Amino acid sequence: MLVVDLVISAHVLELDQLLSRLASARNRLTLPLAQAAERVTAESSWVPLGYRSSDDFAREHFQRSGGWLRSLAALQRSMQRVPALRHAVAGSDGDAPLGRAAALEIHRHVDTHNVAPWLERARKFPIRMLRESLRKSHPESHEAHADAQRSVATSDKQSAESIESTCLRVSAPPEVHVAHHDVLELHRAVSGAEVSARDFFESLVGESRSSGRCRSMESREDTSQRRIPGADDAVNASLRRRQALERLSRSAVLCSRSTSAKLARRTLRRAEHWIKESPVSNRPARPERLGSEKLARRRVHELREILSLENEIEARIAELLLELSERRVWRTIGFRGVAEYAEERLGCSRNATYRRVRLARRLKQLAEVRRAYEAGHLGLESALWVASAMRDRIPNREIQFRWIEHASTTTLKRLRDEERILERKSWLDRADTALETTLRHARPRGAGRAPNPSDRCHAPEPKSAGIPDDITWQGSLRRVPGQTQALLAALGAGVLERVVMRGALVERPMRWILPADLAHDVVDCIESARRALADGASRAHTVAQEARLAPSERLAREFVGQCKPIPAWVGYLALLEEYAGVWDDPTSMSRRPHDAILARAGWRCTAPGCSARRNLQVHHLQHRARGGGDEPTNLDVVCAYHHLRGEHGVLAHCRGQAPLDVIWRLGTRELGVWYRNERRLASEPSALT
Repeated sequence: MLVVDLVISAHVLELDQLLSRLASARNRLTLPLAQAAERVTAESSWVPLGYRSSDDFAREHFQRSGGWLRSLAALQRSMQRVPALRHAVAGSDGDAPLGRAAALEIHRHVDTHNVAPWLERARKFPIRMLRESLRKSHPESHEAHADAQRSVATSDKQSAESIESTCLRVSAPPEVHVAHHDVLELHRAVSGAEVSARDFFESLVGESRSSGRCRSMESREDTSQRRIPGADDAVNASLRRRQALERLSRSAVLCSRSTSAKLARRTLRRAEHWIKESPVSNRPARPERLGSEKLARRRVHELREILSLENEIEARIAELLLELSERRVWRTIGFRGVAEYAEERLGCSRNATYRRVRLARRLKQLAEVRRAYEAGHLGLESALWVASAMRDRIPNREIQFRWIEHASTTTLKRLRDEERILERKSWLDRADTALETTLRHARPRGAGRAPNPSDRCHAPEPKSAGIPDDITWQGSLRRVPGQTQALLAALGAGVLERVVMRGALVERPMRWILPADLAHDVVDCIESARRALADGASRAHTVAQEARLAPSERLAREFVGQCKPIPAWVGYLALLEEYAGVWDDPTSMSRRPHDAILARAGWRCTAPGCSARRNLQVHHLQHRARGGGDEPTNLDVVCAYHHLRGEHGVLAHCRGQAPLDVIWRLGTRELGVWYRNERRLASEPSALT
């Protein structure tokens, strides 16, 4: 039986009422946001700005995924087709505004005949159960939508929010963390796209099954049509929780003096005023007699204005959720945690809630970063990057201003590259620390355990690195055939040395959000790899065979020799070695004249913000017709779009010497922005004026 008649403090009820009103205001922004997104999409407003695709445009301009932009545009078209859906989203049908997450789930399936029952279900069911209901009632449409999402999957965090998922966790030493990220980059280079973790693990599973090590799981039970036990009870319990909390918080008086509550009330007044003064028409926009450049600028400005207000609302929601989390009131108000509360009470997705609350917690110690984030100088991704990079630093103002300036003028494409650089250095520092600890307490083979077993869990944390300079960033992009295999061998040798000396492994968890079926497949492949390694470890080998063993095989033999079970991370390392052995074999790759130039660029377009990894072409910075030669400093890598429609068209322009002194203009002359090494310049460089 659900207990709802608990004594809840007036302050908690006030925060709940503020959160409910902020979520309602955010839902009412869906109408203007969807209309602005549809106009941007219909007019391809990213083309005059020099972007190849809506994915790159949305990432760099709004720090959202291209799928977010396309989903809002599709929702706008559905609302024009089904007026009842529009009234539900606006809250003008006599009920509370329909949550955006629910509207994005059902809009593909509703029409004028079935809209009423779907709206009732969307308002009653939590998001996860609504998705399950849609999957059962429209299996073909659901699978087609999932395949479409996977075909355009990116590394953006928002790309997998509509897919039912689970968390896969494997604890591993720092070297395996580095190996995972490097093989993931190899997979992106092989795939020719910024693929997601889901696509990467599907490839790992495919390689493992094709080798015969892991058998296909055709006999696994099909859960798509299986009824979830207690599903109706869960829906009713969720509905009772929401109704009880709504009944209690309705009488709360907004008088809290906490900083987060004051800011939330201010944001709420601003949002209500903006919504009141900015009515949205459902009629198609009239054609405007403006040039494509001016029209694109206006469309982007309209979308950014609405999005800035939504970002402010979401930041206030995160601050209030953090305050409730710190008060530990979730069980008191009938919820298991912040994610369940945000999903059922506010209609927010769990992944987005976790990220916003995590950022709010970090920004409490970074006052200047918080001000820049609230003022709109930093987006969500940039603020998360700064907060993560400054995690182990003393947050003085000078350092904060330096990181803010860097993040606000650098493309998200480069920030993600730098995030990988900092993470890799952090993991390698941990490995060095673990080796030093092992050498201090080393004992000969067979002498028993190390004197200080706690070192395995409590090795000192490394100090974070500074902002990577241009040379470090450029060097991290380089990828030549056989590079990943060599790195895996070196990393495996490093962790093997500590295992032999029974030293500190400093295992840390690796976490991935994956579809449930795929997570089970990955676990099956890891277990199959462990069994195969255990079978091979018991066999005798000649000296020549011993020399050819992979690092995972050597580690397995060492663990078996120490009478210890083979850890899961050794099986995962074997999967990574298997993938690299197939796709990073230099003997099986053909040689081309400009491979060195492509390898220097990381097999990726060098245009600012462009993530293209396919249809790459080598461009002469100084045209051959003007005396340019084939020396490496005059050659750069661009995709076909930025080569033909950019440099040889009007949408982009580049000059200079590769790889570090190339200056780009992205966009037409009227709208163009100048960049050097993925960093925005204040104005056109005088040398090119």
